[in-house]
Amino acid sequence: MYRHVLSFYVLWLCCVLVCLQNLHAQGRVVVSGYVSDTTTGERLIGASVYAASLKIGTVSNRYGFFSLMVPKDSLVLAVSFVGYKSRFWALRPEKNLMIEAGLTPETATGNVEITAHHRRSGVETAETSTIEIPIHQIKALPALLGEADVIKALQLMPGVQSGSEGSSGLYVRGGGPDQNLILVDDTPVYNVSHLFGFFSVFNADAIQSVSLSKGGFPARYGGRLSSVVEISLKEGNLRDWKTEGSIGLVASKIAVQGPIIRDKMSVFVSARRTYIDVLARPVLRRFSDEDPDRDVESGYYFYDLNAKWNWIPSQKDRFFLSWYSGKDAFYLDQKQLFNQKKNENLLQVGMDWGNIASAFRWNHLFNNRLFANTVLSLSNYALTADYAESEYAFLTPQNKDEYAAQYTSGIRDWRLKTDWDWSAHARHIIRFGAWAIRHRFVPAVAQVSIQDGSSAPIETEFKPQSDKIFSTESALYIEDDWQASGRLRLNGGIHLSGYWVRGRSFFSAQPRISARFKAGRYALKASFAHVQQPLHLLTTSSIGLPTDLWLPATEKVPPSYATQTALGLVREWDGWEATVEAYYKPMKGIIEYKPGANFVNQPALDWQEKVVIGKGLSRGLEFFVQKITGKTTGWMGYTLAQSTRIFKDLNEGKSFPYRYDRLHDVVLMIQYKANERVAFSGTWVYGTGNALTLAVSKVAGASRPWESGTTYWYYGSRNSYRMSPYHRMDLGVNFNKLLKIKPLGEFSRVISLSVYNAYNRKNAFFIYEGEDPITLNKSFRQASLFPIIPAISYAFRF
Repeated sequence: MYRHVLSFYVLWLCCVLVCLQNLHAQGRVVVSGYVSDTTTGERLIGASVYAASLKIGTVSNRYGFFSLMVPKDSLVLAVSFVGYKSRFWALRPEKNLMIEAGLTPETATGNVEITAHHRRSGVETAETSTIEIPIHQIKALPALLGEADVIKALQLMPGVQSGSEGSSGLYVRGGGPDQNLILVDDTPVYNVSHLFGFFSVFNADAIQSVSLSKGGFPARYGGRLSSVVEISLKEGNLRDWKTEGSIGLVASKIAVQGPIIRDKMSVFVSARRTYIDVLARPVLRRFSDEDPDRDVESGYYFYDLNAKWNWIPSQKDRFFLSWYSGKDAFYLDQKQLFNQKKNENLLQVGMDWGNIASAFRWNHLFNNRLFANTVLSLSNYALTADYAESEYAFLTPQNKDEYAAQYTSGIRDWRLKTDWDWSAHARHIIRFGAWAIRHRFVPAVAQVSIQDGSSAPIETEFKPQSDKIFSTESALYIEDDWQASGRLRLNGGIHLSGYWVRGRSFFSAQPRISARFKAGRYALKASFAHVQQPLHLLTTSSIGLPTDLWLPATEKVPPSYATQTALGLVREWDGWEATVEAYYKPMKGIIEYKPGANFVNQPALDWQEKVVIGKGLSRGLEFFVQKITGKTTGWMGYTLAQSTRIFKDLNEGKSFPYRYDRLHDVVLMIQYKANERVAFSGTWVYGTGNALTLAVSKVAGASRPWESGTTYWYYGSRNSYRMSPYHRMDLGVNFNKLLKIKPLGEFSRVISLSVYNAYNRKNAFFIYEGEDPITLNKSFRQASLFPIIPAISYAFRF
């Protein structure tokens, strides 16, 4: 089937390219340029450029560039961007023309930095399943412990789940967290969680824009099955120096940006750190003081750092150097005396994990119609866990019993990518490009050292085949965004991928197409996308623990595949937009641990022997209504969905619900701006409880004489039990004030008050077997983690 589809696409694209050359008549010229913010000099992504008399238009790309072919005649070019004043250029171009389209924020006064948002019309674009959330809206949402979080904002979208309460996981349309391609300035990031999954690694103060694609992927994307999250960091103010920051209950952050050479070179730097370790220190010291024979020092902290350098040497060139680094660290040092202070026990436990993501980008304008973006990037994720324990008697310290273990894993990528935008014709934008990645995996290495008394130490190292596995991933793509008529718009293309590991190669041709038919304020949309993923993630938890393992596809465990078809209807009216969309997504090559297997047990066993390979199916219907303008804004989303898995060696080969299968999911978000100084926000979420497997009975005793005392557990069908429904309300209010302070100029501050889980709903975090203290009857009980949690934070900008 796919061979015939591939042949059709290749023939179609060749015909398009040949026809476009004939369509480029002498009576046409190209108007191109960049759309930017006049107050900061930063490029604006997704701005609308429209020639009403010709009924043609385009949008600025991810680097602010646009190109439009028009006839040699009088026309008015309108450039608009939500939150900015529209501008109009009266043109009569006789030759190719390049303009700098600077837009002024609607409420810009003095030196106040504007965080106005942009939103591409869902009726105009051919894309399906794509959502953009303005950063100012993310910051205004009530948040856990007052920490604004990009990932948690995305979880409020239809078709997206968090996994477990409070976590920063993304489960999109029945997929797992490994099936999301998360790009920070064109660089993949593999672990997006701080604090064992309760916060994401993204500092909202460092982000310029966020978009989520849940399906209908254009040909330029590849390597993941479920979603693409694109995060662009701020470029740095080219006109003035600005500082902003905030102080919260668990973390503080600061960001500084400004010009090194005005209008030519700028820099942006932001940093964030938690002080949980500092706050917990007095509590731990009190416990140590109560037991003079025990001395404990323990703590946990995380930090992240973002930096970006931006240089514009000419109108045709622009260079960027961006950097992200973040780390989580947990440590425990304990010294304890026992046996009437004759013996001493020393215990040291440590775990640290983190990401590095760096990219060097070059934007080059070859001519008015051809734009290129080239990126060289490095992404590195690493985990190290240490455990050391020793015990000795003061009288014979040389006879020391010691046990030490270290566990390491990680993944590192070098990536070279080039993307080209060619305005081939007034109604055609051709995009093509290529990329290659060199992966280095450290699946898991466990090292153990044991010394018993005065004997020589015993050292053991467990490696699943090798401590390092190298693989290469590459892709070529071409796509055409074609405005066929005023009603019909198409985006079609082909993504060709190759993957090489240990002498084995995997190739895939992935056709992509999406279409939009417009009728007034309505638009009917449809899309089809076939995708391949050559990476796997082995996980045993729902909160994104750092022990989750990134692994390569191999001959025994081949790549996974998915095909997604979507059909939707969009309508816009008077500041409102409504969308209804249905999707169908079969998957194959999905992996899970075998029963009883995890990353710790049987360390000498190859990870490929611990997994089973199966199939998945996800389907659903999503409703989304949002109010875009006015004092009161927000959205309501509802998802009706089903996600199942089937493995030959699990559940007797029968289909069973995915752990995060959620039949009903409801989200309501409202933001109300009472005046320039006070703004309120609130969210309410409801969802069907997570699926899990519980024992239905147990028998104490034995069927054979030598098994006396053995307990046998009997389980029902896999994931046949449901936790109670999940629901929660969060509330928040922001108090804004603009001050004039002579040394700083205009100084704005925001005091944010928020309440997480406002009505103190006891949602199930996990299920355990408990005992009634009166009747002593055994039963399953739920453990709740997050009660009502108030928070306060103070943000400033000058």
